[in-house]
Amino acid sequence: MNNPSVVAENGDQLLEPFCWGLDPLFWTHVKLFASQIYALISAPRIEDSHFLRIGDGPARPIVRVEVIGTVVRIQPIRIGCVYTLDDGTGFLRCCYFSGQVDDEQDLLPWDTIELGVTLQIRGKLKIEKEMYTERDVLLKGVRGPHRSIVVESMRVVTNPNEELCASAETINLCRHEYCKEAKTITMHAKQSMEKRLEEEVQGSDLYS
Repeated sequence: MNNPSVVAENGDQLLEPFCWGLDPLFWTHVKLFASQIYALISAPRIEDSHFLRIGDGPARPIVRVEVIGTVVRIQPIRIGCVYTLDDGTGFLRCCYFSGQVDDEQDLLPWDTIELGVTLQIRGKLKIEKEMYTERDVLLKGVRGPHRSIVVESMRVVTNPNEELCASAETINLCRHEYCKEAKTITMHAKQSMEKRLEEEVQGSDLYS
């Protein structure tokens, strides 16, 4: 069954915005590596749209992610701080904005984080303006739009085994979950097709 879709620049079929909420990934913090965030697909003419495609699987809409990595750069800014994480597959800019988080109890004071610390960060994806990233030496060679993470919660990871387990879990999710089409979307497609056929039948009865 076909879902209402738009076509990305690379030819991928992407769901229309009114269908995004049918996919459970849209409402969760998706565990990803930096290299996978680099490869996310954007919908044409839709600001800050992010689609995850694993292998030959469907392109699934996401908003929030969970990452884990080592802090390799700290840039204080007027309204917070920007941490750059290295997770072994690439670098990610994570932006902490003071006073812009509803519940700050899960946020550490930004000035307590040091270089070399391993952080687990959850947050919302944001496509950054080129003026902020074009001179970033750590992002040179990254094609397409540069995505950062607006921090919603973060914590220091002290157990080295936790980072390894998180990487293994991410790989497992990509192989067995993220590469599949959500059942709710399949059901929606079926219902939409049945409704369309019913309307066509009713329309033909009027002229018979």
